[in-house]
Amino acid sequence: MERVLDGTWVAATLAEAGYSAGGDTGAGRLSTVEKLSFSNDSISSLATGLSAATSGGAGFESDSFGYVAGGNTGSRVTTTEKFAFSNDARSTLGAGLSVARDTAAGFNSSTAGYVAGGNDAVSPNVTTVDKFAFSNDARSTLGTGLSVARNAGAGFNSATYGYLAGGNTGTSRVTTVDKFAFSNDARSTLATGLTTAVESSCGFESDSFGYVLGGNPDTGIRIDDGDKFDLSNDSRTALTNILSTGNSASTGFNT
Repeated sequence: MERVLDGTWVAATLAEAGYSAGGDTGAGRLSTVEKLSFSNDSISSLATGLSAATSGGAGFESDSFGYVAGGNTGSRVTTTEKFAFSNDARSTLGAGLSVARDTAAGFNSSTAGYVAGGNDAVSPNVTTVDKFAFSNDARSTLGTGLSVARNAGAGFNSATYGYLAGGNTGTSRVTTVDKFAFSNDARSTLATGLTTAVESSCGFESDSFGYVLGGNPDTGIRIDDGDKFDLSNDSRTALTNILSTGNSASTGFNT
């Protein structure tokens, strides 16, 4: 599934194509949604992009639809848009996020998508985790949100759990990794967090491991290191110099 790091890009993944929605060029925000065909790596732009030029949205997906939730259009928004993989048609959910925010992180189970943390218009950072049921797109807000209010975390998931790793509290980066059980949405916090307190890392997963790579630590020097979490027992292995160059705000996705 897709991960949002600083929210600049949102990518929704499925077996046939990946999607990049919105973003910020430095000169302005984009409404463009581009589609990468996995069969030949060709790029096309959807005729219908986002309803507004948006950066900092959170992405997640079901088997049939990709979602872009919240973001910043000049002000933070609650808007949640849905793209049908069958024909790339866009619709807007009647119930968006519970609070307007950007730089949240998205992850999903087989039945629901989650949007965790971020910045809202009142608080620099929030603990809020919203959940969208794929069966009817109804939104609920988890009674227990993140253990620490933060934005720019990295998300990944197993078949049974979703993870939110690292992020920025507004005063410092954190090593915290929160874990949500899809069966009942209960949250626990891993005893072993990230090796380095970092924001804007890249998150993705294999069938057996979750990865958090790169990012921006408190030193301000972007790192080329990362962490690997065994999804069977949450044990962590540090990955040293795993990336070709230190970077932050990259986007992760996987087959």
